Amino acid sequence: MISKRIPCEPQNDNFKRLAEYIAAAKHEIATEKNNYEHIGNFNNQPHTGKPGPLSGNKLRKLSECGLACNAGRRAKDILSLDARSYRRKTKGLRRGDDVGSNEKCLDKWTAGCYSDQDYNLAINEIRATQAMNARTKKEKTYHMVVSIHPEDMEKLSIADFRDIEKEFAKALGFEDHQRVCGIHVNTDNPHLHIAYNMIHKEKYTRHDPWYDYKKRNEVCRALEKKYDITIDKGDEQQFTDYLKRRQGDITLAFEGARNWQELHEDLATFGLAVHLRGNGCILAAIGQMHKDDHRTKLSDFDRNFTKKKLEDRFGKFEKSAGGYDVKEFFRREPKRENHQASKFENQTGLKSFDTYLMESKDFIASAADHTGAWQEFHKVLAMIGLEIAPRGNGHVLKDIGGRTKGKNAAPFSKTGLRITKLQKKFGLFEPSTGNYKVEKSYKYQPVNPLKSAKEREAWKVYIRNKKRSPNLNWRKFKKNLQQFFEEEYER
Repeated sequence: MISKRIPCEPQNDNFKRLAEYIAAAKHEIATEKNNYEHIGNFNNQPHTGKPGPLSGNKLRKLSECGLACNAGRRAKDILSLDARSYRRKTKGLRRGDDVGSNEKCLDKWTAGCYSDQDYNLAINEIRATQAMNARTKKEKTYHMVVSIHPEDMEKLSIADFRDIEKEFAKALGFEDHQRVCGIHVNTDNPHLHIAYNMIHKEKYTRHDPWYDYKKRNEVCRALEKKYDITIDKGDEQQFTDYLKRRQGDITLAFEGARNWQELHEDLATFGLAVHLRGNGCILAAIGQMHKDDHRTKLSDFDRNFTKKKLEDRFGKFEKSAGGYDVKEFFRREPKRENHQASKFENQTGLKSFDTYLMESKDFIASAADHTGAWQEFHKVLAMIGLEIAPRGNGHVLKDIGGRTKGKNAAPFSKTGLRITKLQKKFGLFEPSTGNYKVEKSYKYQPVNPLKSAKEREAWKVYIRNKKRSPNLNWRKFKKNLQQFFEEEYER
């Protein structure tokens, strides 16, 4: 079971439209028009309906005529048609766009409303309640989707789905709030839509749950046990994920050890320990061997490191003598999604600064291990265009060498490191003195790799035009080219 909040801009918050989508979901599908009907070829010859050959000259001509940079009138017409069918479905519906859907609603209901189960009356009641709070400038609807595995549908009844909704409402503090719910079963994973009215029906105050992602994950894990359904990983770092990330280092520890104590010492570096359990051994986080989500069978990690094979090498099992240095601990840190970064990537097709930071995470951790002073650490970080700077009560990593030149920044904690721990090693924090050499930096890169020569050529044209038009969108740019030269564009 996975739950997710669907964010919405205040100006797009349309409760009636969302509620109708949840209940009926029978909107007429909008037909996509063929762009070839609106545009002739670039030689001003009669259009035949077939895409012509793609060449570097034609790409340059596209750029010159203004289609690629979204400057010409005809290009704007295309973009308005092209982008419409690719926007986020729920966002379009809440804004009031005529966006369709094939979804089928298994059941719908309301809760917390004076109108009981009169769905249409409940919608009007909720809209009237939201209108009573004219102070807030934020959204007034909390839209959430709860997905389950298809094989679990047989285990859940309609009454169970209603109980599931009540558990989420209780955990999020919406127990006394109005909401509408619906079960959709058309996709690969059946899912429950819930639209909570964030405005209290009597106090008219706005409630936005704090740390809702954590509360939702706790409810999901509890409901999975209650109804005996498939357990999902959720939004926290799992122990198995941690082992996969450190698999190479852990394998080297097992292969390089000559006895049990050497093995314990090498594993302790990564906050791990081997313990006896039953007839075998387990690999667990230090001090957490009794927690199910902090351990795994050694044979599940690697069949070459079973208890029998290790005892053949080292002799009878020996407990750790303790006192070994621990440089890293496993922590179930929430994988908190940056909605602004996700929105940027979805809309533009370009990697966000957050993604660049995550890709550099191992490099930053290695730099912290192999440097002994703050200025040394700053110098290494500057090599990849990053700099630590104080902000408020914390610290951020900002871009110093990329195209954004300091406009982008992210909390330093995203790296998995802590300034307080680094201060124990380096001393009191020192800001960078600057003037360090930048060898690599954050720059515009497509989220999806460029697979063909034509895509790479299109990317070059896009970068040239983006210098003149900073708001040029790579995703729309590529779709326009793909529609014009569909047969030649695909590989």
